[in-house]
Amino acid sequence: MSAFEPLPARLASIGAAVLPDEPSTAPSLNWAIIGAGYIAGLFAADLQCTQSAAVAVGSRDLTKGQAFADQFGIPFVGSYEEAMSRPDVDAVYIATPHTFHKEQALLAIDAGKSVMIEKPLAVNAGEAAEIRAAAEAKGVLVMEAMWSRFLPHYALLRAIVESGELGEIKYVRAEHFQTLRGTERMERPDLAGGALLDLGVYPASFIEMLLGAPKSIHASGHLTEAGVDEDSIAVLDYPAATAVLAAHMGASSQVAAEVAFTRGQVVLERQFYRPTEIKVVWNGVADGPQNADSAEPYTEVWSDVAVDPRGGGLEYEAAAFARAVKAGLTELPEHGWSSVTNVLEIMDEVRHQVGVVYPFE
Repeated sequence: MSAFEPLPARLASIGAAVLPDEPSTAPSLNWAIIGAGYIAGLFAADLQCTQSAAVAVGSRDLTKGQAFADQFGIPFVGSYEEAMSRPDVDAVYIATPHTFHKEQALLAIDAGKSVMIEKPLAVNAGEAAEIRAAAEAKGVLVMEAMWSRFLPHYALLRAIVESGELGEIKYVRAEHFQTLRGTERMERPDLAGGALLDLGVYPASFIEMLLGAPKSIHASGHLTEAGVDEDSIAVLDYPAATAVLAAHMGASSQVAAEVAFTRGQVVLERQFYRPTEIKVVWNGVADGPQNADSAEPYTEVWSDVAVDPRGGGLEYEAAAFARAVKAGLTELPEHGWSSVTNVLEIMDEVRHQVGVVYPFE
């Protein structure tokens, strides 16, 4: 089990058993990293907290690729195809812009490799279906790199929901505002830019993890001069709950999330998708009836913020992926194909209502 501070008593009784094992205990894989940008660097750094290793880098710019390899001690640099087809590579991590994900995933699958693809897995649900069909035909594991799904506080949240202690979910809110205007890939329609796919994928995945696919969506937003969404706001309707998704690339926020239940709430006040503090509030006394009128709320707080020598959080998805590959799985329960499809269908509909159409669609 991970070496965090002990869970408070009530949370321990609910979720201690579900916290992920230390990433360093996972089996080893040899990775090819496709792309040499920012997120690829985070993955390469956190991979060093596991027994796995990056053995190859694929890059369009070999000078940039070599600098990346030198920084992280990776022995081989070449084209995308050269890196992913090497016999010493067990798994391929795709960290290029969204529009290249499908093409590169299909190449890696054809090479018989297990593949982890940066979020979103594809630009739309149709592309994801093509990737899924290829993966199933080849019998390999393909997973979206939605690293948040594998963090300890997400595991704890799922356990809280499954326990029923807080009752039924009635409302979920998740936001991701980050000032990224002027970042080239965010501004370009041909690279599937805009707030929703880069930032909104986190709130969409958070909501989907808790509530699944909505029965209807009502969205609005504002477009940039180039035609991508500067912001997208959506209300998702469920049979017994409502959720609000918000993404903005022209403003900043605390990047918070909250889940309101019939007998309490869970609050993630800052950067909900990263290692963070989770606050759980029960309406009523700690050991008494869960009645909002019976007593003051009872609160427990816990944090899974990474501390040295652990990494920034991506090591958990790498470890989960390695365990799944060694177990012969073609899908992970924490984040399987149905979840990926649900999230992409949510974002497809939001984009449709906001008016974002990419030139290649």
